[in-house]
Amino acid sequence: MMGRFVSGGTMSRQESAVERAQRLTAELAQELARISEQTSAMRQLLERDAHRAPLDYPAEARTLFDDRRRRADHFDPSIFGEPAWDMMLDLLGTYKAGRSVPVSNCCAAAAVPSDTAIRWIRHLERRGLVKLLPDPFDERQLYAQLTENGLARMKTYLDTVPPRSEARA
Repeated sequence: MMGRFVSGGTMSRQESAVERAQRLTAELAQELARISEQTSAMRQLLERDAHRAPLDYPAEARTLFDDRRRRADHFDPSIFGEPAWDMMLDLLGTYKAGRSVPVSNCCAAAAVPSDTAIRWIRHLERRGLVKLLPDPFDERQLYAQLTENGLARMKTYLDTVPPRSEARA
């Protein structure tokens, strides 16, 4: 190695620039290796998903909903309280473009008293996940439907969990 120190014991500017370049090169190599690993993992996920049939979201939601109801065969249902989730699963499970479900069905799906279910429906409405529509023939009746946002978020969620139903071909 060339003289490391110049007179007075200070490091030469040329050598510190070389060391800095070596350090930056090593950092860049580490970052490139990390990016390569992430790219490889993403490529594997894309290849896996490319061979998979699209998920039947309503069937998947019905399966998850039925699984939740089967718990009552083994546990006191009052220990599992997620009325909003049950309603979202029910709305997706009965989803057909443009179709609404009577709010009374949502109340039944939630398996809670109707006052509690209505509070949760209103909460989901305020969050932009559910919209309430009046019955054109009976003003006392309301219908619930997933909003585009609610539908998209439910689909995104179901895409991230392993399928429970036979909803994929």
